[in-house]
Amino acid sequence: MLDDSLLLRGLRLERDAYGRRQLLRIYRFDFTPDGRTRQSGDLALAGTVPQWALVRQADGDVYLDLRRPRD
Repeated sequence: MLDDSLLLRGLRLERDAYGRRQLLRIYRFDFTPDGRTRQSGDLALAGTVPQWALVRQADGDVYLDLRRPRD
């Protein structure tokens, strides 16, 4: 993370897997993959549980769904 900071970008209500409403917080952050270029991304949290991340890169955005089990 650059500048050691997060920016709260938005709040919204979403339903969880059981149909209950939960507050989703979306944060913006900046990072550098190579020490020279600055890129940004978003991270969504429901409580303390990561839901998804979006990383913006020069060759296209990368979306990571963090709710699904990993193989």
